[in-house]
Amino acid sequence: MIVYKDRQFCTSSKCSEFGTCWRSFTPREQENAERWWKGFGLEGHAPVDMRSYENDKCYNPKMDK
Repeated sequence: MIVYKDRQFCTSSKCSEFGTCWRSFTPREQENAERWWKGFGLEGHAPVDMRSYENDKCYNPKMDK
């Protein structure tokens, strides 16, 4: 199956690294994925592989100040 950028994106917006981490699925990535998909002349949402990394070593929870 073909997916956007051929990788898995993170949806853990509670991580302090979200937005700077290369796995972050930000609104900008969403826009780019949709533009990429429409570039092939295809309808519907772009296929994006996403999951939460909250249980992985890379997850760094945001601390309340």
